Formats: sequence, structure tokens, C-alpha cells
Amino acid sequence: MAPSPRPHATSDTPAPANRPRWGRWVFALLGAALVAGGYAVYSGAVTIPERFNPWAPLDVAAPPNVLTPMKLARARADPQRCLAALAQTGMR
Repeated sequence: MAPSPRPHATSDTPAPANRPRWGRWVFALLGAALVAGGYAVYSGAVTIPERFNPWAPLDVAAPPNVLTPMKLARARADPQRCLAALAQTGMR
């Protein structure tokens, strides 16, 4: 005996009920929170320590962290910024 064919969706079947799309809402809310947080830090409404501020100048005496390579790259690209960082050390 041959197996019966699977039923296929036809135009006679009702459309699925509209389910809430939580993924889109969650993604939109997280994106809005990220943008608002970035703006709050950039505008100065929220202060963060200099070592975690990506826009702060390089402090040579500070312990290295995740942002140190980015700050070093900015100092290498701008001689004024590099000289200002070296002037903080007091070395000759």
C-alpha cells in the first residue's frame, strides 16, 4: 500500500492569525536605547570615566584597556595629539 500524499496548503486554507512580532519590537527598542545612550555620553549628559571614554585623549600613565589601541592610533595619526600625550609624562 502506497503512503498517502501529504496535504498541501491551498487557497482554501485560512491565513494564519496575526501573531505579534516580538523580535522586531525588541530589536527596535534595543536600537533606540543604544542610540539614546550614545547620544547621552557624547553630549555630556552622562559622564563616564576617562579610561572608558573613547573620545578622551590618550593618558600614557593609565593602565591599558580595550580602548588603548584606538587611542594610540588616533595619537599616531595626529602629531599634536601625540605630543600632548607625551608632554603629560614629564619625560624628556
